[in-house]
Amino acid sequence: YWAMPDTVMPLINEDDNSSEPLGHEHDRRILTTLAEQMTARGFIRVIEPGFADGDTMPDVVVQVGAVQSDAWVGFIYYGYGYWGYPGYGWGYPTTGYYRYTQGTILWGMTDYRGVTEEDLDNPDLITPVLWAGALNGVMSGEGSTNPAVDIPKGITQGFTQSTYIKATSR
Repeated sequence: YWAMPDTVMPLINEDDNSSEPLGHEHDRRILTTLAEQMTARGFIRVIEPGFADGDTMPDVVVQVGAVQSDAWVGFIYYGYGYWGYPGYGWGYPTTGYYRYTQGTILWGMTDYRGVTEEDLDNPDLITPVLWAGALNGVMSGEGSTNPAVDIPKGITQGFTQSTYIKATSR
């Protein structure tokens, strides 16, 4: 079972007001394509999840947002290392950066198995991200000249590349 909010959330850098806000003209296309892809992989959508008798809580929740202004994200991954040549020991950490331009669509599938009703009232609730995807700049024209075609095509390609995304029985 899965759920998804009915809105593409604006991802805003509070310190940067240099960009014009993105409109919501592509929201329906984004949400519909994600829903079609989840259904095609055997997930059953829960429209109104709940804890009352007869209600169903989702196993995963898909969150989706659109980057409102350019952003850089850095990371350091220490990993498990590897054995190098004798005398060199473990491998070095990996570092890198991602640049998300205005109009980037980001989505993530989060694990809600085991989330309780009390957990939902916790503003610090952290659920593991099982899978994420992005289409860089596709809504702003920088990443696409035809968002109406490129958005569904890009989301579908994300699922096509991730054959392990499929529902399992409870």
